[in-house]
Amino acid sequence: MYVNQPIREKKKKFRWWKIPLVLIAVILAVAIIYVAYVLISYNCIDDNTELTPQGTAKSAAVKVGSEYTALTYNVGFGAYTLDFTFFMDGGKSSWAASKESVINCIDGAAGVIKEHKADFAMIR
Repeated sequence: MYVNQPIREKKKKFRWWKIPLVLIAVILAVAIIYVAYVLISYNCIDDNTELTPQGTAKSAAVKVGSEYTALTYNVGFGAYTLDFTFFMDGGKSSWAASKESVINCIDGAAGVIKEHKADFAMIR
């Protein structure tokens, strides 16, 4: 070994597998944070909550002093059979039992809406 010869340092190898690993870790962290946010911030309005109308009508189509009927119907995503329990409300399900079940639920909702012949229908 010569006195004036610089000591050769080991050259560090760049490891390409770190890039996908870090990318997967970031995506996983974002997904976990999003799921935690949804579960923590979920708020369900109580059933049969009394509403107070506010504001004024901008059209003469609705007359003051006349009686009207209104219907609200939460069709959901067509899976709400009598035995369906949604997982975000403490139940076990997150999808419909079958395509036929969805068709029957939507047809049933349409029948209820037609049967009531409401002046206003808010379907969601």
